[in-house]
Order: sequence, then C-alpha cells, then structure tokens
Amino acid sequence: MDFGTFMIVREFWRSDLQQYLIVTSRGIVYQSQDRMILFKDNVTKKIYLDEKYGLISRGIVGLCRNKILGEGIAATRKKICFGDYELTNLNGYERI
Repeated sequence: MDFGTFMIVREFWRSDLQQYLIVTSRGIVYQSQDRMILFKDNVTKKIYLDEKYGLISRGIVGLCRNKILGEGIAATRKKICFGDYELTNLNGYERI
C-alpha cells in the first residue's frame, strides 16, 4: 500500500503509551507501539483498518481508534460490512 511521503509524527494520547499519528502526503496513519492500526487515505477518501489489530475493541487501541474515527466499534463494523472501510494487512505480517 502506498502511504505517500512521510511528513511528521505526532504523539497521540499520552507519550508513555506510544500512540502516534503519522502524517504523510497521502493521509494519516494511526500507529500503536510498532503496529499500524488504520490508514485514512486522503486521495481515495477510504479508511483502511489492519485486519489483525484494527478491530481491537478494548484498551487504548480501541479508545484511540474510536476517537480518530469519531465513532464506536459497532459503527466501524457496520461500515466494514457496507464497504465504507476496508480490512487489509497494513503491517506486512504473513498470513497463515
């Protein structure tokens, strides 16, 4: 996936929790520790969620994702079903 050219990293939430918003020329990546959780693509206007970590509903990842998307997990799941959001492998891990 083309994330565009890196521009800036901002801490999101609290610095001790290692939550980051990475701004690129193409959109915004939300990263928790060393895992990409979602990518908001400004070119296609699509939201991509990592298929392994994007739907974590508890803890800081769920709270931050909900805040970034402006909705709860139930609304996010509906948007995936309707094709508004897409689940994909943002982290390059091998599928088993």
